[in-house]
Amino acid sequence: MNIKTWILSATCMLIVSAPLLAQENTEQCVAIGSWIDTSDRKTYANNEIFNHLKKQKVILLGEDHDNAEHHRWQLHTIIQLYTEQPKLAIGFEAFPRATQAILDQWVKGELDEQAFLKAVDWKTIWAYDPQYYMPILHFARMHHIPVIALNVQRTLIRQAGKVGWKNLSKEHREGLGDLAPATLAYQEMLAEIFMQHKPASHGHDENNTNLENTEETPEISHDEPLAQARLEKIFADPMFKRFVQGQLIWDRAMAEASANALNNKNIETIINVLGAGHILPKASVPYQLESLGIKKVISLMPWDGRMECDQLNTHVAHYAHGLALPERAKPEASKLRLGVYLEPSIEGIRITKLIPDSIAKKSGMEVGDIINKAGGKKINKVSEIVTIVQSMIVGTWLPLEINRKGKSIDIIAKFSAQP
Repeated sequence: MNIKTWILSATCMLIVSAPLLAQENTEQCVAIGSWIDTSDRKTYANNEIFNHLKKQKVILLGEDHDNAEHHRWQLHTIIQLYTEQPKLAIGFEAFPRATQAILDQWVKGELDEQAFLKAVDWKTIWAYDPQYYMPILHFARMHHIPVIALNVQRTLIRQAGKVGWKNLSKEHREGLGDLAPATLAYQEMLAEIFMQHKPASHGHDENNTNLENTEETPEISHDEPLAQARLEKIFADPMFKRFVQGQLIWDRAMAEASANALNNKNIETIINVLGAGHILPKASVPYQLESLGIKKVISLMPWDGRMECDQLNTHVAHYAHGLALPERAKPEASKLRLGVYLEPSIEGIRITKLIPDSIAKKSGMEVGDIINKAGGKKINKVSEIVTIVQSMIVGTWLPLEINRKGKSIDIIAKFSAQP
């Protein structure tokens, strides 16, 4: 797997539904249980690394969002750092700042796990298995470690995409300041990702937001830099500009939340759990932190053989920790899908795109339809229709009540028993 594919699999949460299974490398360029400095490939022992880490202000732990082993590595790294630096906070990309009060309740022990996941509306804010993240959250609660919501609502990304960040008033920016502009290298990397799969990264693309019919992202098929003429054409594409702007807002939000947490006299270090695409030392969150005057920032990544050894460098992280080579993923039972792109709107849950030959298309749904009810249940959130559809059994029918241009229409989605 090349670096851009790895970053894409860890950042575009509304596109990727499973890890990308490229041919894994047989070479273990980072020995299991050891650390290397990506600048010179020098190997370090745990105690050497953590003596260095405890002096940092912000530590970024990269991940593939749906890789369980990466989350185990994050937990063990946090535990060891806590023994060295107890004045610690833990930040999560998964949580928008509107959930901060709920996170505070969790740390105080006022919510059980089920109540917590319901209160933060986990299925809406973060599409991944909560059990990947709960062990870290339980550790934080057990030791009264502050948990910080690093992010902003995706509605902010969508609004900025419509009118432009500079045209948003301060009261609509959720407290965010000016964005440090993307470096040329960051734009070039995002351009290659953009050309391979025009992504709905973090809730925005040209027309669509939440993607109910998630598909596995295709491999990036080339490693050569894009020709200059092609790059200029991509840079001029309004959709690409919105994509870059969305990435910068996401990066800036996490950088500012980290900086704000450090203003607390009881927090000396914040360690953040976030996708690999946001830990790039010279591009993403570290770049935004530097613009805020925070220099002591370290990016750490797990290395498990899914990236070529020659691409393990200071552009992706400062240090890498060796994990066991991943086992081949077992084939996953196919989840039932309607085959629609959905977004919340004032009227309700709107269909913004239909997948060709999908159940939705065959059932007579149209772009612009509002899903009012599914199986007789009133639909208020995208996550509710996703849950209902994924609970269906092949060979069964799902009655839907649709509002189309002010008229109520009954539609039957038929989940055929045939492949």
